[in-house]
Amino acid sequence: MNPPAQPTQKTAQEKVRTILYSHGNGEDLALVANYAEQLAIDTGARVVAYDYTGYGAAQTLGNGEECSEKQVYTDALTAHDYCINSLGVAPEDFVIVGRSLGSGAAVHLASSVSCAGLVLISPLASCVRVVLDTKVTCFFDMFANVDKVRRVECPVLVVHGRDDEVVPFEHSSMLLRQLEQRTTTKTESLFLDGVGHNDMELQYQELMHNKYKTFIAELNGAAPDPRTNQTKKRGSRKCL
Repeated sequence: MNPPAQPTQKTAQEKVRTILYSHGNGEDLALVANYAEQLAIDTGARVVAYDYTGYGAAQTLGNGEECSEKQVYTDALTAHDYCINSLGVAPEDFVIVGRSLGSGAAVHLASSVSCAGLVLISPLASCVRVVLDTKVTCFFDMFANVDKVRRVECPVLVVHGRDDEVVPFEHSSMLLRQLEQRTTTKTESLFLDGVGHNDMELQYQELMHNKYKTFIAELNGAAPDPRTNQTKKRGSRKCL
């Protein structure tokens, strides 16, 4: 768990949300620390990131646990409980964010606990669907977000590059078809042309972060940020 990246100072009337960030397979806390800080600055939210068992700071816990789908879910719930019990975050103040493989942790968490919103960045429909064109979930599949996402009751934002060569864009389309069957809350999307899995931030990080800021502001009942249409090139990030 990293020390939470803090937003810029808020007025007394503004609610500070807490982003709980689940990173991709090719990342760990050391690689996402600067990104988390920038995310906090750009969105005005507090950002908490954590490592899955077997990754980065959690490689040698000495408890015999190994990285697995079940353990990732346990790690996500542990990070969530830490925020509540140690940082004083109210359950309704969470915005859960998952990138790539981290979308599995994020969807599981958002379908299990109360939260204000969910943001999925380059999400998986499921692991097997990354390599096989199948419409059914195999018994050995993992992170089957497509089967869980309709249980998420909060507003959802889905972000994906149309030319994603790792997790095909169709995965977000599958998730959106499930999400749009919900009738009680909204679903939004941001689809980016000409970028793939690891270069979205290189081309569109400012646009993406402004969209997150607008999404969070709307959760707070505020007006959308008019700067959402701006873009700026920044560093790329590699992960599944």
